[in-house]
Amino acid sequence: MSDAPENDVPDEPTADATPVEPPAHLERLAKFLAAAGVASRRESEEIIRLGRVTVDGEMVTEVATKIDPERADIRVDDERVRPEQKVYWWINKPKGVLSTSKDTHGRRTVIDLLPRVGKRLYCVGRLDEESTGLMLMTNDGEMALRLTHPRYGVAKTYVALVAGRVTPETMAQMTKGVWLAEGKARVSHIKPLGLIGKASRLQIVLREGKNREIRRMFAKLGHKVMSLHRTQIGPLKIRRVKAGEARPATPEEIFELRKLARLVRGPVKEAEQPAKRTDSKGPRRPRQRPNEFAAPGEFRPTPKRPPGKRPRFKKGAKVAGGGVGRPKFNARKGTKKVGGRQSDRRRGKSR
Repeated sequence: MSDAPENDVPDEPTADATPVEPPAHLERLAKFLAAAGVASRRESEEIIRLGRVTVDGEMVTEVATKIDPERADIRVDDERVRPEQKVYWWINKPKGVLSTSKDTHGRRTVIDLLPRVGKRLYCVGRLDEESTGLMLMTNDGEMALRLTHPRYGVAKTYVALVAGRVTPETMAQMTKGVWLAEGKARVSHIKPLGLIGKASRLQIVLREGKNREIRRMFAKLGHKVMSLHRTQIGPLKIRRVKAGEARPATPEEIFELRKLARLVRGPVKEAEQPAKRTDSKGPRRPRQRPNEFAAPGEFRPTPKRPPGKRPRFKKGAKVAGGGVGRPKFNARKGTKKVGGRQSDRRRGKSR
């Protein structure tokens, strides 16, 4: 007779012991084909309807089909489709060049300024034919959408030369809003930079992109825009790019663009971070003071004092730096300033 108890049965593998695969990242098939450079989104949908696309050996005709790009075998006309490598190019657009990938009338476009990349690129933030300045060309459709859609509010800075003297009332009206055919348009910020003859030079910041928006707003207020030049997209400025030339974006600039488009969330991988500079100590961090209301081991920055409210010192009260606090400095009586010394000029001594 066995000494083993009757209830002793061999252990069965539990559900927790089986490895769990990570959830698949599903993406619309038409979007994947467009991002891979096969065709545009609408043309990709038509290719799917015609039955020219197969996923893992099976024909797909439903446009709303979702696939896992990393695992699925996707073919168009029996040719394997792989994700396209993302490229980013800066262009300093000159006057007379169209902000489009192709023109039916044979006019010069921004694509003619680029070397042969072999990829289908998008214009991020178009400029009209007479305007000049910074443009981004990329095949990253998600980034292009986020940098141009008004919902994300990405700032674009321009320098405009406007005929006549632009009054503060006109600038306030542009900040408040001007009614156009599509609705109300407004600038985020406007600042005068000086006068050139009878023309005004202004810096303008936009967070929305309507067709010829700045020119139409000034025309509505009785001014003509003589020249318009884009200098920045977010915090990125034109550097080492002459008019009519192009250069690829650096890894640091691509990282800043990803942050600007809110494509970097949570902890960033080391491969996505730009290389740290070793020749300098980097930017200085602002000095922070602990808050007296913070719990032990917790840091809360001291809230800023509201503007217009200053602490009042009572007569005879001690203040930091030594001495006795006084409400104001009286130059006639020759009283000393709290925490400092009276200048030679106020004491009547000349250098």
